[in-house]
Amino acid sequence: MTNFNQMKKTTKPLVVGPFKPKKIVPGESISYEVNEYYYGEKPKLDSVVVKAINPSKVVSSLKNAEFDIVRGTTQDLYPEVEKLKYKGYAITGQDELAVSVMYYNVGYYDAQKSLNISDRETPV
Repeated sequence: MTNFNQMKKTTKPLVVGPFKPKKIVPGESISYEVNEYYYGEKPKLDSVVVKAINPSKVVSSLKNAEFDIVRGTTQDLYPEVEKLKYKGYAITGQDELAVSVMYYNVGYYDAQKSLNISDRETPV
């Protein structure tokens, strides 16, 4: 099996949604911008940034208004996060009984053939 870090990666991902990747910082964040070729309704946001954060920094980040949305906090943070309602935050949802995962099987771009090639061997 090939190590993920040794695999060929695309620099021109194929996207079909309202946003497209603008900047990827491995292990830290993905910045998205509006996909001008999206056929659906234009998004109401100009951009979206998804960041990976250490759970121990969630409360301090919310206190500093660094995030609009936080997903998947641990139960031990609930009492502290609940105290932040005065800052306009709301706790919604319920306990998850499953794992939430985002997969990006973007393959790679073959410049000679002008094709985006997906890795069909990678299990999803």
